[in-house]
Amino acid sequence: MQIFLYISKRPCRNSVLRRSLSFRSIEVWIFFRQQIFEDYSKIIGFQAEVHRQTKNRQKELELARYFFFNGGGWGEKEYYFDAMYAVMKSLIPQDEWMEYVKTLSDKNDTVRLLYIYAQEKMWREYMDFLRKDPSTSNIDEAPEELKKLFADEIVKLYASAINGHFQQAYGREAYREGIALLRKLIKYGGTKEAEQIVAEQKSRRPPRPALIDELSKLNY
Repeated sequence: MQIFLYISKRPCRNSVLRRSLSFRSIEVWIFFRQQIFEDYSKIIGFQAEVHRQTKNRQKELELARYFFFNGGGWGEKEYYFDAMYAVMKSLIPQDEWMEYVKTLSDKNDTVRLLYIYAQEKMWREYMDFLRKDPSTSNIDEAPEELKKLFADEIVKLYASAINGHFQQAYGREAYREGIALLRKLIKYGGTKEAEQIVAEQKSRRPPRPALIDELSKLNY
């Protein structure tokens, strides 16, 4: 880190040399960062193994919890939150697990929150999230089991999101994205809703020839 700061702060009038030094300082910092992390990972991995071997479940749980929230940022798959979730679940008694899960549910961390909902089949909580943020991407990424359980509502939410897309869409690329969404809506069982959206978009005034042309390519 000191090397990076030293090089980056050194005055240099030659622009080519300055860029060269800048690139070199970045390379040096990346190298040291990787070395530091590799050493850190080895230490943490060694600690985790010691805790397992000595059956220190509390310390092992503390490490797993830490990496559930903080691991994976450097590409270390063995510390990804899903792997750490499995470790924690193996350490907590089954009758205490759901109570412990509540301590992991951070409303500001939607990735981990939705992962927990899916793992524990907390479908009502998952649907509450979708109702508050019913984007097509959120619905697409939702588990298939959830989509089947709440099929009618999923169709309505998805159709509403598509209407929002077309309201802001401009140009063929955006229209084609809308058509792709309509195909997904049909796949979810929303053929009737898709037909209605198409009819509404074709009747827009002033007419949009490019939009009408793209809509005509949709097969039900």
